[in-house]
Amino acid sequence: MTPEESKPLVHYLTRHAVRPQGVYRHVWQKHDLVMWDNRCLMHIALADYDRTKVRHMERTTVNGAVSGYAYDGPLQ
Repeated sequence: MTPEESKPLVHYLTRHAVRPQGVYRHVWQKHDLVMWDNRCLMHIALADYDRTKVRHMERTTVNGAVSGYAYDGPLQ
C-alpha cells in the first residue's frame, strides 16, 4: 500500500488499539516489575503516582533482528 492508501487502515487500527477493553492500567505497589516490548506496544507514562515516593526505573535494549516495521512519519 502507498502511504495514502494505508491511512484509513492505520487510523482504524489506532482507534481499535486504544479502546478501553484493550487498555491495561497498572496500579503500582512496592516491588512491582512491569516489562513490555516497545516494538509491539503503545504505552504512555501518566503522572498519577505518589510523587513523594522514590521510583527506580531501568531500561534495557535487546540486540536482535529488526522487527520489520518501518515508520517514516507522523500519524494524521
